[in-house]
Amino acid sequence: DTLMGIGASAGAMFSGVAAFGTSTIREGLKTAGFMESTTIELETMMQSADKAKDLLDKINTFAIKTPFQTQDLLGVSKGLVMMGKNAEETMQTLKLLGDAAGDDKHKFQSIAMTYEHAMGAGVVHSMYAKMLMIKGVLSQMDIAKYFNVSTHAVDKLLEKGIAFEDFHKIMLKNTQEGGRFHNMMEKMSGTFRGLSS
Repeated sequence: DTLMGIGASAGAMFSGVAAFGTSTIREGLKTAGFMESTTIELETMMQSADKAKDLLDKINTFAIKTPFQTQDLLGVSKGLVMMGKNAEETMQTLKLLGDAAGDDKHKFQSIAMTYEHAMGAGVVHSMYAKMLMIKGVLSQMDIAKYFNVSTHAVDKLLEKGIAFEDFHKIMLKNTQEGGRFHNMMEKMSGTFRGLSS
């Protein structure tokens, strides 16, 4: 009975190891497949294999210094490139969005989606502004300071809509030196959650 018990335990252990190995291989293949398809998409959108490679290299280097995985950054990057941004502009925008999000992957993706929608529309109305206010990355005070108006006047501004370029500058100011999100990604990447992401 003892030998049979040992045999059963050993069998279960080996089965567990085999399952783990299979799962790891499957995840590795999935990642490789994602990278391959993303490379092809970027080459097509940028109409240049060299430009796509340059952007991918920049993203890989950038990912090492942030709490985000390369795949998280690539998903957003594709949207930015599709909207017409070049490699340098894409990297600048990734930093802006990442600093605003801190170390929260879901927040990063949500902010990026709102940013891209606003960019496509060319104007920011109340809906987009409120989404970002809920996420804590934009406030009425930010808008009021930029336009030099009272916070009471912000609602009227947003009803008419503010130009995307003005919105971008407001976000940029918050992430530059002196802004409340300045280098937030770099700071958060050293935390336990950042290191474990």
